[in-house]
Amino acid sequence: MNIKHIKNSFKAISDCISKEFHLDSLYDFIGLTEIQRKLFSEAIKFHGEQKRKYTGVPYYTHLAEVVCALEKCYAGGRSSFQRLLVCEIAICHDLVEDVNGFYMQELADLLISIGYSKNETKKICFCVDMLTERYTKEDYPDMNRSERKLLEAARICGMTSSNVYFNNELEFPEAKLCIYAVKLADLISNTSSIAENDHEFAAVYLNEKQNIMDFMSLHEPSLRDGFNALFFRRLTSCADQSLFEATEYLKQQHQSNL
Repeated sequence: MNIKHIKNSFKAISDCISKEFHLDSLYDFIGLTEIQRKLFSEAIKFHGEQKRKYTGVPYYTHLAEVVCALEKCYAGGRSSFQRLLVCEIAICHDLVEDVNGFYMQELADLLISIGYSKNETKKICFCVDMLTERYTKEDYPDMNRSERKLLEAARICGMTSSNVYFNNELEFPEAKLCIYAVKLADLISNTSSIAENDHEFAAVYLNEKQNIMDFMSLHEPSLRDGFNALFFRRLTSCADQSLFEATEYLKQQHQSNL
């Protein structure tokens, strides 16, 4: 698996959106189960008219790309992939951060109403909570963006299970894998679009994402072995390739402007 395969899949997602019954085509393409389709449809409703910043396409295409990157990089069987709940985390990862008035309790209520168990709901909410930005400009006005993003990367990569959700990490041993995986897939989905459409900001963005990758390399020894090791390595490799390609693209653009 490499970044070219994933980008081709992203193109296929765009093709799905152009079809008359595009959501059915999209759900079939990214392999959602019946309950995941219900969750994705609810996420679409809550994100409403939100668009992707540079392309203007519906925001849910980003959610589909994140799910797709995860699915393409997974090395195990379909049933084990579904049990990880990583697709659900990907579908929900921006709801609390980007939807006004939508909080963790609303997410928990939504998951239960769709049919997820209390234990599944707890796991999904924990990961979404960890992926929701803490060091915002509004809450930390005295910090610049670089300081906030560095602290955010350190917070996510140094995560420990919260007592709000679990008594100990053995209750959800895959938590770190799920959080890292969705963060990497999110990076893959966003990187090329930002590099191609906003050269000035892209240099800042790529540096921030490299910081996250560096923090992950310090905190992921437990993910190097075991059943899900190949999944994590594939995602990390594709994220590295994505950052490299975007950096090279910016260099080329800079040279052409000299």
